[in-house]
Amino acid sequence: MLPLAGSRITDRADVVAAVLAAGEAVAAIPSQAANPPGATIAGAVLADLPEGRTWIVFNVGDSRVYLLRDDLLSQLSHDHSQVQELVDAGRLTRAEAHVDLRRNVVTRALGAGLAQPAYPELHLVEARAGDRILVCSDGLSDELDDDALATVLDSGLGAQRTAEVAVAAALEAGGHDNVTALVVDLLK
Repeated sequence: MLPLAGSRITDRADVVAAVLAAGEAVAAIPSQAANPPGATIAGAVLADLPEGRTWIVFNVGDSRVYLLRDDLLSQLSHDHSQVQELVDAGRLTRAEAHVDLRRNVVTRALGAGLAQPAYPELHLVEARAGDRILVCSDGLSDELDDDALATVLDSGLGAQRTAEVAVAAALEAGGHDNVTALVVDLLK
């Protein structure tokens, strides 16, 4: 594995290499199960790129990254799932996708017996003081719509407490899947 924590990141290739290494590690997990181990991943790395301080947002699968900036919530990642492909093609609305039975069928994952490495999708976003980043599993984003997420993220609580409240709200709303949340505040 290539650790990013504590490192000064100056190139998006460092993030890609770390995700590919994680994919190799997942693929190397021994298993006798019918379906080989697999995982989705998402995150945001604060990098010093030539264009300035930048969030390098990455994901593989249907875990998500959101940004709360100036009281506006934006989804920065793009799901790799069957329903997202149908939404992109105009064959499903976002509301229909939210209840579609195929919503948890991912089209890209780490490991999972796939023959090729899962390259992460990257998005570069200028980093600004006051940014609040949410990285979450689909178990959270499936249970809380954008309005509910924005309300929780903009509640004035610290990052750790906000993540705890988001997880509790998703579990209370049904919590059918793994519910994970990480909240990061960029202070300066």
